[in-house]
Amino acid sequence: MMQHTQTQALGPAAPRRACLKLLQELCCRERHLATLSMLMLLACVPTLIALGLDERQLRGVSAWVKPLKFMLSVALFAGTTAWFVGLLPPLQRHQRAVRVMVWTRVGAATLDVGYISWQAGLGAASHYNVNDTLHAVLYQLTGAGAMAMMRISAHRGRHFRLIVDAVSA
Repeated sequence: MMQHTQTQALGPAAPRRACLKLLQELCCRERHLATLSMLMLLACVPTLIALGLDERQLRGVSAWVKPLKFMLSVALFAGTTAWFVGLLPPLQRHQRAVRVMVWTRVGAATLDVGYISWQAGLGAASHYNVNDTLHAVLYQLTGAGAMAMMRISAHRGRHFRLIVDAVSA
């Protein structure tokens, strides 16, 4: 009974306030990654609409499932990375290595989600689609972008760990 009263006291605006507070915090930590995260979440809305309206399938699944999964995973990845950048000391947040990491993630993720969504709109496979030169090149570029993001993640992860350990010691 007590929990029900507390929930009512929070009111319907409480989740909205909590989301706005989280969004503000992410923007303070790393604005570009927070923006990417928000844009990916916003892009889920028309993708969900397309998922409901478009009956085309690829390998027995709606063509829009893959873009939706990528948008959600990029949103989570970008938001989490923005949070971790905020753990760095202020001077280190603006170092060249951090800027390279941020823009590599923004560029590669945007290319990847854009290509996958474009292919879904065409009702065509995005991965392993090398039927012509354009698709072969785009597929290779998205793969190279994904590899760059993962390589930078491993390097930055070690770097973050060393800095956070040094700061908290």
